Order: sequence, then structure tokens, then C-alpha cells
Amino acid sequence: MGILNRALLIAAVPILATIGKQIVFYQDDATVLTKCADQRYSTEILSVDPLIIHIDNFVNEQEIDYLMHVGEPLFRASQLFDDTQVRSVDTPYRSSSTAFMPYNDPVCHCVGQRALKFLGFIEHGEYETLQLVRYYPGQEYNLHSDWLHRPKLSRSPRDEGKEYNRLGSFFTYLGGNATGGETYFPFVNGATLNADGRKYAIPASGQGLVVKPTKGSALFWMNLHASNGTGDERTLHAGLPVHSGVKYGMNVWTKHYKSSPIIGPYESREDQPDDLNQEILSERGVLSDLAKSLKHDSE
Repeated sequence: MGILNRALLIAAVPILATIGKQIVFYQDDATVLTKCADQRYSTEILSVDPLIIHIDNFVNEQEIDYLMHVGEPLFRASQLFDDTQVRSVDTPYRSSSTAFMPYNDPVCHCVGQRALKFLGFIEHGEYETLQLVRYYPGQEYNLHSDWLHRPKLSRSPRDEGKEYNRLGSFFTYLGGNATGGETYFPFVNGATLNADGRKYAIPASGQGLVVKPTKGSALFWMNLHASNGTGDERTLHAGLPVHSGVKYGMNVWTKHYKSSPIIGPYESREDQPDDLNQEILSERGVLSDLAKSLKHDSE
């Protein structure tokens, strides 16, 4: 581990020079503004309900090297939150280390904005401060949810004081050449026998989805039910023990604000006046007639 840390520090100067080719930084009135480069990635849907997507190449090598360089001195023992948002260290249950990244860091900003853009029509106002996590051999994170049992009060400058829950999770694998350390969803249908063995595994029980840590990729899932904003129990997951090497990851959590539509923008039809509902029904009739004519024309 010491050798790896020294190698990262030695490489810091060329890393910053290289990343400058992809991300342009400039400052105005003490606010860091960033022009982020487009990142080419590919996706694979692993589950529709709940929605879970594997994203290849979500972050690039230069971003990984930069994030690990900035985060390395910030690692502390990982903590847990109870239902009242009180933090505690519970080593047997969660034995990793966590680094809270600088909120205004320009590279973190680029990654956060990339996550928001990925969400498309799903609510994507803000995201939590990015968190790096580190697992040494034998360390793990037992079964848990990313969504919160009680809303959390934001301390971020852009939405300070607003209550939110964690809508989407992007768990990004930053490398470390670990064996083990898979992400395990016991209540989600697993991979098929012909799935890519470099990315997925089949548990001995045959139950659940197991995703291997592959550098640069991310695992995205929806934590909340779109219909009512409550936590989806099926997204309970675990970080399995690392067998050898070191596993580095990064959490990007997007926010859902209470009373805001998860899929939108839209308005509840129950709250609309009767004459507007009649107008909607009339439009449906016109569209139905149009659909019938299109079907007839195609035959």
C-alpha cells in the first residue's frame, strides 16, 4: 500500500498536466467554474424493476488518478448513520475508510454533473459531496441501503437547508487491483450463465446480482420508488469482503426533495379542474382516432 501511495504522489505532476487537456479550469469572483469534457461511456441494463444499470468507462484514467491523489490524505474510518442521522463507527459492520471530497473541486464538479446529466427526465437538481471509499483485504460493508429512513438536511451551498433523500446511486470503481470486493444485491435477479465473467459473478446460492469491481466503470441504481418517493427495499446491497489488493470506489448520490416529482415535470391530474380533465380525455380521443388511421394506412 505504501508503494502505491508513493507512486501516486510521484505521478501527481504529470497527472495534473494531462487532465488539463481534458478539463479547462478558470476562476471568477472566487467561484470555481469548470468546462467539462464529454466522457464516452456505454451502458448495460441489469434490472428494470428496480432500475440498475452498469456503465462502462464512466470515469477516465486521468480523472481517477486525480481523484485518488486529492482524496488520499482525506481518508478516515467509515461511519454509519442511525435513523436520527447520528454518526458512529461500527467496524464489524462497515470496516472501510471514507474520504469526503472538496465540494468545489472542479473534477468532482465534472463527475457530479455527468451523473446528473445521465438521469435525463428523472429529477436531477443536485448531488451530495462525492465520497471516495477504500477497502483493504478483509474489509467489507454489510447489507445496507443508500436511501435514508429519514430525510437529510442539506449543508451544501447550492441547496442549504433543504430536506432530501438519495434518489440515484452511482457507485464508481476506481481500481486498486482487488480480488473480491463485489457489490451484491441479494433481492435482484442475477446475471445469466453467459454474462461477462469479468464484470459479473453468480453466487453459490444462485440468488442475487453480483457485480465485480472493474476500473472506470460505475453501477447506477434508483433507490426510491418513483410513485411515492419511499425507499426501495430491493436495493439493499453489500460490499463483499476484499480478498487481496485494495478496492477504491466513489459514491455519487443524487438528491430527491420532498414533494418534488421524481419523473417530470408533471402535475397530478387529481389536482386539476374538471374542465381540464375533460380536455385531456378529448385529446386522448383524437389521438386514439389518429392511431387507428395510422394503423389502417400501414396495412
